[in-house]
Amino acid sequence: MNEKTRRLCQWYSPILLSLFLPIQNCFALPLIQELYYDHLGSDTPGVFTELYGDPGFSLNGWQLVGINGGTSSTYRTITFLNASIPNDGIFVVSTANANTNLLQESDFSANVDWQNGADAVQLLDPSGLIIDAVQYGSLAGFDFGEGNAAIDTPAGSSLSRRFAAADTDNNLTDFEVLSAPTPGSVRLPSTLFSSATNVPAPNSALLMITALLVISLCRTSPQKLRRRQLLEKPH
Repeated sequence: MNEKTRRLCQWYSPILLSLFLPIQNCFALPLIQELYYDHLGSDTPGVFTELYGDPGFSLNGWQLVGINGGTSSTYRTITFLNASIPNDGIFVVSTANANTNLLQESDFSANVDWQNGADAVQLLDPSGLIIDAVQYGSLAGFDFGEGNAAIDTPAGSSLSRRFAAADTDNNLTDFEVLSAPTPGSVRLPSTLFSSATNVPAPNSALLMITALLVISLCRTSPQKLRRRQLLEKPH
């Protein structure tokens, strides 16, 4: 695949995938949706990590792992117990010292005050398989995310997936910086176009064919194939 085709894949795949999010969600494992790791002032009242997945999906035994960019080693592991994705599909993890507003959105309490970048956070299933990984900030020899590293956010901003569950295995493509973090909220396909914009309804069959063609051009990683194999097993 040449460089031009690769760039087209990186930029258009999230948009095409977002148009068919209901189809994608039929076989989606939980993903890291938003990371807020550098709060203004003291971190612990405001920081959080957000996952997105199928309502009712059990997270028992799943783990969030922080990887230090300086040493390429694990510096923190969070294991979920008696936890599952709530009805809205959004699972928010905050610290024990979260502020009142954040506590209203929180579904689990743990030390999600991740280090500032360049670092990475990985989501592991109960068997230890890496299901999702987000690296923020680039550092020579440090590669613990997916594809190119996402941007290391400034204090007060979060790193959020552009569209809920849209995953191209490239952090730089999939994530954007939000100046105002959004715990308990995600961007769904209906927000792709503004309601004030007059956009004709696309032909769904044509869009589906186009999406499949673009996605087929992109290399499917062994990790993504493994995800699909896992979903054939009961949760």
